[in-house]
Amino acid sequence: MQRHGNDSVEHVFPQHHEFNKATISPACLDDFGNLALLNVEQNSSYSNQDVAKKKIDFYSKPTYDSLKLKLIYDEEVAYYDENMVYKHRKAMIEKIMQYYSNKVRC
Repeated sequence: MQRHGNDSVEHVFPQHHEFNKATISPACLDDFGNLALLNVEQNSSYSNQDVAKKKIDFYSKPTYDSLKLKLIYDEEVAYYDENMVYKHRKAMIEKIMQYYSNKVRC
């Protein structure tokens, strides 16, 4: 994937957690279900915050930084873990497949 100078990858569960939490595996950390593409300024506003803090910050902004993040943060869960990462990945792939299956017609 080609990235532009202002693009930045946000890890929903942070790479370096502010409280040194390590509750997801390294593979899960870089999984599609844990990632969102933002601009550099948006991404730096989240920093290494806990997911609960990121969610509060996300909804306090006047516009959504990312529709993919909205889908993640709309989930009513106490914490973001590997099961949530995989659940989000699966949901996103289903949405992508549905979109393209509706676009490809002979």
